[in-house]
Order: sequence, then structure tokens, then C-alpha cells
Amino acid sequence: MAQVCNNCGKGRQKATSWKKIMSKLDPTDRYFQKPNLHEVKLKTGKKAKVCTKCQRKLAKENKLN
Repeated sequence: MAQVCNNCGKGRQKATSWKKIMSKLDPTDRYFQKPNLHEVKLKTGKKAKVCTKCQRKLAKENKLN
């Protein structure tokens, strides 16, 4: 649960890097991409880990300090 946005639930996603081998692309490495999370203090006084997209949305709605 440490790598999940508390607002929208965005979590890690599986990704693949491709390398060209003998004129064809081959999926060689599989890894996880993590969301860009920040710890933000809300107006209620609680701290929450939110992604940057939710952070911008909350700032527009004036829910952040």
C-alpha cells in the first residue's frame, strides 16, 4: 500500500523495454513503473500520499494548505 495514491488509487504498472535483435524487436526486460507520489498535508490536518495529478486537482479546489 505504500506505492498507491490515497486519492485516486493509482499504483504501479508493469512495463517492458524492447531491444532490437536481428531486425526484430524483442521484449527483454520487464519492470514496474511507480507513480510520482508526494506526502501532502490536507486542510483537515491529515497527511496523505497523492500523485502529482491529484495534487494539482486538490490545489485547484483549495483543499490544500
